[in-house]
Amino acid sequence: MASRPPVRLCEAIVDLGRMVREFLVLAAIAAVTIWVAIDVPNIFSIAVAAVGVAFVSVAVAAATPGSACLTVDDAGLTIRIFYLFRRRIRWGDVGSIEVAEGWQGETVALDVGGEVGARTILGLPIDPGLGRRAFVTTFGLEPAALCALLRDRRAAARH
Repeated sequence: MASRPPVRLCEAIVDLGRMVREFLVLAAIAAVTIWVAIDVPNIFSIAVAAVGVAFVSVAVAAATPGSACLTVDDAGLTIRIFYLFRRRIRWGDVGSIEVAEGWQGETVALDVGGEVGARTILGLPIDPGLGRRAFVTTFGLEPAALCALLRDRRAAARH
């Protein structure tokens, strides 16, 4: 059977339009810490300014399109978060896939077994209410559509 091309879904981790206030607060804190570091330069003020700038940098990276990507192919799925953290999950390590009501609302939950299931997977944390892994986003799809995509690709890989 011929393999199908991978499906790649990307979006921003956070929506800048919905979190303007939070971004403005982070930017103001960073600006104040930088101002203090310039006005009273010492190790502590410079370190605090560096932390403030780091928080703003992470927030900006989270708001850029493509900061969260999911690639679904014949061998499994790959989750990439913040352009750096990448985790590959083989279809053999994926148990059930279903739409569930998680702590952030309706999402796609799945069971991940094997060695991968014991470690942290950014973008696919263990939902405390469900007791299993759930996507933090559905990558612009309805949860049912993402669930169907994952199930179809896994079924095709098994045959």
